Amino acid sequence: VATLAAIVRPQVGVVVSIPTASAFLDVDDDDLVYSMTGAPASLTINPATGEITGTTASGDIGTYNVVVRASEPSPLTGFATQPFTITVAGAGVNIFA
Repeated sequence: VATLAAIVRPQVGVVVSIPTASAFLDVDDDDLVYSMTGAPASLTINPATGEITGTTASGDIGTYNVVVRASEPSPLTGFATQPFTITVAGAGVNIFA
């Protein structure tokens, strides 16, 4: 099981693609269902693949404490979570500082 990157720092107007499935492992090899809380409104998660995608917008500027949850399919009830931080920077901000 991997850990998600601590900080992802896209600027406004950047297309984001964050794979998350590798951070989870199901010992029974079930297909997992992914969900996310705490992310900027412009980002969504694909429930089948766990990939977070979207294009950041000016209303997204700030730091977000995101939690990705991987759940076993119904009727099973197992799940795991991975927290990480996304900081969306304004245009022209040095994202490597």
